[in-house]
Amino acid sequence: MKRLSAKFHIALGQTGLLASLLLVAIYLGLVPDRVGAIREGRAALAEAIAANSSAFISQADMRRLEANLRLVIDRNDDILSAAVRRTNGEVVVAIGDHDRLWQDMPSEYSTDSQLQVPIWTTTQKWGQVELRCRPLAASGWKRFIYNPRILLIVFLVLSCFAMFYLYLSKMLRHLDPSQAIPARVRSALDTIVEGLLIIDLKGRIMLANQAFANVVNERPDALIGRQISDFAWSLRDGPRLIRKRIHG
Repeated sequence: MKRLSAKFHIALGQTGLLASLLLVAIYLGLVPDRVGAIREGRAALAEAIAANSSAFISQADMRRLEANLRLVIDRNDDILSAAVRRTNGEVVVAIGDHDRLWQDMPSEYSTDSQLQVPIWTTTQKWGQVELRCRPLAASGWKRFIYNPRILLIVFLVLSCFAMFYLYLSKMLRHLDPSQAIPARVRSALDTIVEGLLIIDLKGRIMLANQAFANVVNERPDALIGRQISDFAWSLRDGPRLIRKRIHG
């Protein structure tokens, strides 16, 4: 099994730290909650409709009540249907296919897709406004997969890992490994008359002494990170001189 490279482990660690910080930010409420904002907006709209409906009902103006609900439906694509229902179950006004879309609710609490707000006249409950909306999230396992926060985490983790990996590939290639070698060792290598190269497994030059730099007319530091295949090499095999190009 091929061993993973150091830059892979570094990129993976950086990505893990990023994901951890993102989860902490979500827990602390620093990341905006898109679904929560939509939910609050729907609740505020339902309260406003109930207040207007109460005024129309007190004036017995059902035509304006119906026009008001129709205007709300036309201007809000997320609202599929709306109705005003009395406490005895009689539907006074219905917009859209409300009878088919609306599902009976066992409690007075609203849900993400069905909102019900009571209408009061003086001191008693007259009825309620019902709004049938599009679901804020998919059902079943898709509810978790298509959660906006989950999608944000997945996008950042995948994209940042790729960017970290590419960045480290570039940076590590240009790091000067000669800085980790003591000066006396470097001086000893430079005293060697023959050219000397230290390369990695991918054929990149990690260290070059002064003798080799003189042969190719380059500075030793400028050779770090270059491929050995960039140079034309001459190999002696007995009396013959064989020239070949080394491919990494």
